[in-house]
Amino acid sequence: MFFSLVTASTAVGVPLGLGAQTVDSTAVLDSATLAPPVNTPLTDTSLPLQVVEYLTALTDSFPDTPYGMGLLPTGMVEAEIASVYVRIAGQDSVDVRNMTGNMRHVIHAIDPGLVDGGLGLGYGFKRAVEGVRTYAQLAADTPGASETLLFHAPYIEGATTAALSQADDALALARRIQSSQAAPGEILRQLEDLGEIIRGMAFGSDRDRDGRIGNDATESGLAQAQYHLALIRRVAQLGPAAPLPESLPIPVFVREPTGAGR
Repeated sequence: MFFSLVTASTAVGVPLGLGAQTVDSTAVLDSATLAPPVNTPLTDTSLPLQVVEYLTALTDSFPDTPYGMGLLPTGMVEAEIASVYVRIAGQDSVDVRNMTGNMRHVIHAIDPGLVDGGLGLGYGFKRAVEGVRTYAQLAADTPGASETLLFHAPYIEGATTAALSQADDALALARRIQSSQAAPGEILRQLEDLGEIIRGMAFGSDRDRDGRIGNDATESGLAQAQYHLALIRRVAQLGPAAPLPESLPIPVFVREPTGAGR
């Protein structure tokens, strides 16, 4: 299984860590405000079928995603692929063509509609996250939605909105790098910044350096939405989300040669 919620450094030489499982000790979710209201039931055993179907689309299976994955894991895998190609771009710190050329794959993983081809799932981080935001809201708006779901829905909305904002920042910087004529050292610094933004859109970022990733639009990422969805599933006794398909080609992307962007 290649996917994990743990966070990792995204310096140019290191991917997000969906497989590496390198823990960043600063990436601690701020749980101080996550206690549900006192009158919230400990279990929600009678969620409407429509709500369960929406939750399944978010975490387990969605009709138009690659490999039939849920929208949320699709977004996280695309973020990993974007991170991998930032790493590949920085492997040769003197080859400007390689550094800028690999941005096509980074952009493709975030929004494939912006480039003519690229290596990735072909779905895009942004499309997946927009789907998470939409289907979480549909679940919350369904008659009979539980108090637990209604409590956590605003956090999911905030996390997905923040992730999309950071994805736009990543796209803007990737496109600047793609067309850059700067010296390799300057491009390398931009790649380091890009890796940090991609890390933030996937896992959130501790912007105020207080040792925690807050549940707000300034620090949240897609992993915070996953965290809240996991709590909803647990209280509703739906069990853990399905693992990623074994056939996912993550190791292929990790092993791409440095000339992949040419």
